[in-house]
Amino acid sequence: MGRLLPAVKRAAKTANAPLSATRRAGDLASLVRLRLNGVVPVKAQTDICAERRAPYSRLWRRSSFSGVPAKMRTIGLIGGMSWQSSRLYYDRINQMTADRLGGAHSARIILNSLDFDPIARMQTAGQWREAGALLANSAQALERAGADCIAIGANTMHKVAEQVKASVAIPLIHIGDTLAAELRRDARTRPLLLGTRYTMEDPFLIDHLERKGIGALTPEKPDRDALHAIIYDELIKGIVTDKARETVRAMIRRSYEREADSVIFGCTEIGMLFPPTEAGLPGYDTLELHAAALVDFALA
Repeated sequence: MGRLLPAVKRAAKTANAPLSATRRAGDLASLVRLRLNGVVPVKAQTDICAERRAPYSRLWRRSSFSGVPAKMRTIGLIGGMSWQSSRLYYDRINQMTADRLGGAHSARIILNSLDFDPIARMQTAGQWREAGALLANSAQALERAGADCIAIGANTMHKVAEQVKASVAIPLIHIGDTLAAELRRDARTRPLLLGTRYTMEDPFLIDHLERKGIGALTPEKPDRDALHAIIYDELIKGIVTDKARETVRAMIRRSYEREADSVIFGCTEIGMLFPPTEAGLPGYDTLELHAAALVDFALA
């Protein structure tokens, strides 16, 4: 150790002085030798790391591609509800970003994927406040990680959207807002709402649309029960069957008699059955609309 002290002092003294190219190379060699002996002057190590980062530290502020924002915003996505739809969110957000920006661009996303099983149990037990606390904690973690907005990657869990929104300082991009905007743009006033039992029977999304002048219909109870079972027993597990497709198409056909003018895929997994263009009525896939709204925010 006594033999190392003069070398340590010389390296530390050199680190505090301006570095020429020649001296920098010599100092790096000295530091390598010291490192092998388990000693690296902290000041020298810090200065060298800073010099290595300097040429790259502001690259995010500019881009060589025309029309690219100076700084793409980061999307904070609360996922896992279910993971089947989370992978679709990730795919669609990145594809939309690539389509708009070209080149090798992709979206800036921070995904906090939750374990859905305990949340599903809370839903069944009516423990929405507790479930909302889990999502609020997830949103706060995303905010701390650098997200510029929060998105809940599920229709049903927008039942606790206000609780989540109140827990963070960054905006929450609500799935109902982008849905309502698209329905109003197309002058739809009587859509059939398909989703989980909670989305179809609890008022959180129906009232959200009603406040914007849209009176959503829901299927009759036997159809609501059948659709809820398809979602929880099949779609969230990645199971897609022709029987489920036909069951949902039959629900939509029955809505003709009730003068539905469109159909809402109000569960982010329903699009796994068939695209909204094959619904038999003008279709609105909430996952697709939500993803587009998130990309709009990120690139604004």
